[in-house]
Amino acid sequence: MKNIIISTIIFLSAAMLFARGNGKFKIDPEIIVYSDVVEVEDGGTIYLFDSEADVFISTKATNKMSVKATLEIEELPKEERLKFLKETTFEIVPFKKGKKIIFKTPEQKGSSGFFSILGLKLNSPPSLYKSVHILLPEKQSIKIENKYGDVVVKGVNGKIEIDNSSGKLTLKRNSGTALLYNRYGDTEIKNFKGNLDLKSTSSNLDLTNITGSVKIEASYRPIRLDSIYGTVEINTTSSAVSGKNISGDFTIENAYRQIELEDIGGSLKIKSTSSELKIRNVEKDVDIICNYQPARIDSVGGNLEISGSSNEIYARRIGGAVRVRNAYKPVILSDISGTIFIDSQSSEIEVTNSKQDVEIVSSYKPIWLKNVAGNVQIDGNSSKILMENIDGSVMVNNSYKEITGINISGAATINGTSCAVLLTNTMGDINIRNEYKSIILKGTGGSIKVRGNSSSIEISGVQNISGLEKIDLYTTYKPVSLQLPGNINPKIAVKTKYGKIKSAFPVYYLDEDIAGFDDNKDGVKVNIETTNDISITKKN
Repeated sequence: MKNIIISTIIFLSAAMLFARGNGKFKIDPEIIVYSDVVEVEDGGTIYLFDSEADVFISTKATNKMSVKATLEIEELPKEERLKFLKETTFEIVPFKKGKKIIFKTPEQKGSSGFFSILGLKLNSPPSLYKSVHILLPEKQSIKIENKYGDVVVKGVNGKIEIDNSSGKLTLKRNSGTALLYNRYGDTEIKNFKGNLDLKSTSSNLDLTNITGSVKIEASYRPIRLDSIYGTVEINTTSSAVSGKNISGDFTIENAYRQIELEDIGGSLKIKSTSSELKIRNVEKDVDIICNYQPARIDSVGGNLEISGSSNEIYARRIGGAVRVRNAYKPVILSDISGTIFIDSQSSEIEVTNSKQDVEIVSSYKPIWLKNVAGNVQIDGNSSKILMENIDGSVMVNNSYKEITGINISGAATINGTSCAVLLTNTMGDINIRNEYKSIILKGTGGSIKVRGNSSSIEISGVQNISGLEKIDLYTTYKPVSLQLPGNINPKIAVKTKYGKIKSAFPVYYLDEDIAGFDDNKDGVKVNIETTNDISITKKN
């Protein structure tokens, strides 16, 4: 039998006549409170559907569940309020392997014509506020379907399923598994132990201290993650994403909003459209597909692969190999421990402090390499190229723009079309093909072979003669100038059709009837041929 606590006799008789369900309730002029206590079994499930209320769930050490439901009605005359109560239901009933809480008012039960049936002439439905406070044992699961209210859950250890709309969703100090769907209200989850599957629309997401995997589908509102001890998977559109202290692998797909991540303990995969990227401190591999917005990556323990278009790309302190595909925007790399491959058309490229080989395919924009411990291979087209402090060999194909190399410890192989070539302090063998532009070599330590077409040749500072085997120079229509050390006795053969020959060393004049030198014999051998002047000087 119902227990009713009221302040007036009229409310007592009306409540006994109209209120439906089990439990207790109390009425004052504005607030109606329903309550009930029932026993529940460990491991059961508590259900609450279509409450359209603020829902508060907490736990304590007990085998009973207590429920308090509050209904506040404003702007409704006394007699009309009593008629409204007749169509209000509060009860707790057995349901599946647990209990179901029912708290419904007339407009929720399909009674759209309720007020007209009662003969009431209202301009609008009454102003209502409803709340449900549930206190239950810790080892319970919950399944909530709610709208137009906030949901707060604290201390539950079980399966948590919540579908909420137009209200804030808050979870604190829970454990188990969570399957959540929230729309048009913020979502805050803190100190959760277990796996989390979250879907949201137009909901700000704030997740902190989650021990388990996290899976998110969201749109249009920011997502913030902090201290996630498991894997993270995010699929979102138009959501700014920030995350730090993630212990596992991180996978994200996003569009149109910034992604900012820091301190990722696993690998990172990003697929984004028009999302600015800021990535810092990833322990394992990073794989990025992106376009149209800058990508900044700092400190990766593994490999880095970026496939972009029209992205500014900045990457530094990478522990593994780097592979970049891009176009139209700069690619700037520094402090790279692994090999580097860049294929980026119409992109300015800059690489500094690379510990292994570098390979670049590009066009139309400058390429600058500095402090490379490995070999360099460049396939350029109308790209201005500058290489400084290269410990290995270089191989360059280019056209129409100058090629400059400074301090190259290994060999240099250059194939140019209308490229001015300037190499300073190249200690390995040099092999150059070029046309229409000058070739200048300053400081060499190996054999030299130049094949030019209308290219002037100027060589000075030849050193490390012990490693020098041959200098072989050929061009047309332009002069050749060669400076040799004064302490050697080279064998020099020269040929010119229209020019003059000036030499500080004895030379042999070659024609069709005189063969060149035998490369198998000792001695520095020099062959020079042009249709212009030849000048050979001695450096004392």
